[in-house]
Amino acid sequence: MKLLKEHRVYLYAFLLSAFLLTFCSQASFVFPCHSRVDQNCFLTVGRGIVEGLVPYRDLFEQKGPLLYFLHALAWLITPDSFTGVYLLEILFFSVALLYVHKISNLYLPSRASILILPATALLITTSNCFLRGDNAEEFCIPLLLASLYSILRFYHTVSGTSFRSCQHAAMPASSFFIHGIVAGCVLWIKFTMLGFWAAWAVLALLPDLFAKRVKSLFSNCLLFLSGMAVSTVPWIVYFGFHGAISDWLYAYLYSNIFLYSKSLGLFGRIWHLAGSIGVAAIWNPLLVGSIAIGILWFRPPLAQALDRKVMLITLIALTIPLYIGGTNYDYYFLIVSPFALFGVIGAVQRYSAKITAYKLRYGRQAYCILCLSTLALTLVLSNCLPYYGMKKEDYPQYQFAEIITHKPDSTMLNYGFLDGGFYKAADKDPLTKYFCRLNIPQDKLPEMEASHRRLLREGIPDFVVTRSRYNDSWKDSGCPELFQNYVLIAEGENLPDFYKYYLFQRKETNLQ
Repeated sequence: MKLLKEHRVYLYAFLLSAFLLTFCSQASFVFPCHSRVDQNCFLTVGRGIVEGLVPYRDLFEQKGPLLYFLHALAWLITPDSFTGVYLLEILFFSVALLYVHKISNLYLPSRASILILPATALLITTSNCFLRGDNAEEFCIPLLLASLYSILRFYHTVSGTSFRSCQHAAMPASSFFIHGIVAGCVLWIKFTMLGFWAAWAVLALLPDLFAKRVKSLFSNCLLFLSGMAVSTVPWIVYFGFHGAISDWLYAYLYSNIFLYSKSLGLFGRIWHLAGSIGVAAIWNPLLVGSIAIGILWFRPPLAQALDRKVMLITLIALTIPLYIGGTNYDYYFLIVSPFALFGVIGAVQRYSAKITAYKLRYGRQAYCILCLSTLALTLVLSNCLPYYGMKKEDYPQYQFAEIITHKPDSTMLNYGFLDGGFYKAADKDPLTKYFCRLNIPQDKLPEMEASHRRLLREGIPDFVVTRSRYNDSWKDSGCPELFQNYVLIAEGENLPDFYKYYLFQRKETNLQ
């Protein structure tokens, strides 16, 4: 009887996902607060959607609409908490692990998944770029793995030594449409990750190109683009109905391309790309090490030699657009993390004899050791380690919320930084479209700061929350309106992230 029958993989993937995300995602029930800023932005917009607000028009943010509607669904599942996000994370990561299993099965026996799945999942969820969970990239990982599996399986089945030698084969027309839909979903989550699907489309079309099947080439291109259009139509209908198409396209496309990106020359962009990959390697040594091992050790049989080329081409095509815009944040690299799978496969292939001998020697004890090792490594390597055991009252979000909610019908402004979770903790709605300070230079979007200054000058919010780096001495940062109309009444700190938070109250209603 096989240890890991196919029908058990689903349960295995689900339980593994639930366990890892419980301790590696701050969205889980173990943690009373998600203290990262992007995640709170997503949930604030998701909550706004549930309450009838329209993204971009009523709440200005820069990620894609599909991501916000996922968070709206999460808010509907569990209002006032991240638990709904945690449940969606488990679902998405379970699907991702199923495709890890499918890719592994192309090169290893099915029973190898008992080792491949936890090793790959650990590398992803404990990496620095995972950043305590609920990043846009996380929801695209299963989509990437599904498309990666399809293109690998195609060339694996064709068994050619060069792309030209595969011209007799043809990717099914339905695959172009399906993965066009997948690419469209990624487009409306975060478009900088589309490089992978551009490579997928080119690789899938190569047999038609080399065989000079012109009609098939154009029809398959059209099917792929039609799939992307299917993913786009709902957003055209939604934003068109609300009269917000221009708001949507400006905030999501124009601001990201022309306001958010840096102005660099070609050499500067190449230098930035190389530097960003180097930084990713420093902060994610195990993850990048596994990807490097995959590049060196992943060796399919000669008949499937194209599988390795497909892996390298899609990896390069995915990575370049992530950093070519001139910006870099730790979580950018998360979408590359699934390629660590090939390092795990390569290592298992290289040391299969030793692994088999170990299994034969220790029998079922080997699986107990695997489970205990997964448990220990998860707890020790998780990004959430500094937050283990923290109670609700230990977070400045809830310390300030207790003060803010003491005043009936009070209002607040998150000023000078991205949404820190203070709106959610105090159960307050934003007062303005620009509900927080996004990472767009002030000179490129002056109305964002202007709207905040107007609110402070007119004394509209009862409370204002701002922050500084922990070692910085907080002082007037060029906003006299804050000090003219407000008084500092409380301070809090987030030591793991090295931030101090400050709560101001309007002078006319100061309770102290």
